[in-house]
Amino acid sequence: MIRLRTRRALLALVVPALAVTLLPSGVTAAGPGPGLPKLAAVARIYPHLADGQVTRSPADGVSGVRANCEDGKVIEGAVGRSASYSTKRHPVGTPRNPSVDTSTMRFGSADRAEMLMNRIGAAFADCLLGDSSVRVTEFTAPVGDQRFGYVLRMDIMKRTLIMRWLVARDGRYVVLTGASSMGKKTPALAPFVRFTRLSLRAAR
Repeated sequence: MIRLRTRRALLALVVPALAVTLLPSGVTAAGPGPGLPKLAAVARIYPHLADGQVTRSPADGVSGVRANCEDGKVIEGAVGRSASYSTKRHPVGTPRNPSVDTSTMRFGSADRAEMLMNRIGAAFADCLLGDSSVRVTEFTAPVGDQRFGYVLRMDIMKRTLIMRWLVARDGRYVVLTGASSMGKKTPALAPFVRFTRLSLRAAR
């Protein structure tokens, strides 16, 4: 529960004035949403999830975030879904065996999706970097047409929650992937990049 509550709160801070699917719009999508990776495919990247569990959301409208980081209006022509993958024993994950999740979004055009990506940096600075309880570092990875990567660290009940995030765009599709663990080490980059590429393929 800590991971889900914390991640959703951070999504409200990090995502800019367009959208992510984990911020429910309350509007039923007009058509089917983008695809999501199947558990078997995710387990080929993260073998510890082979006997794990997956929670998927139905297709939903995509809501924006206002300048004050509160929920904004529903984005016309955008639809998204989300999924979380974890073991039954460690729902938050460990550095060696993290839990992972993804939000896949489809916009009406590549230009609309690019607009989202161009606003991420400003929103990240405005909504999160001023919070002294969250330590942030950036990373990059060769994924998609555009990408932004962040590692977030925060102390919770004398333990450290580490979340590796990657936002990537390929045409009119955008994915936001995360790998979460409790511990001092950051979830490894190489499998995480493979998971992000898998999410982009599945979105189509």
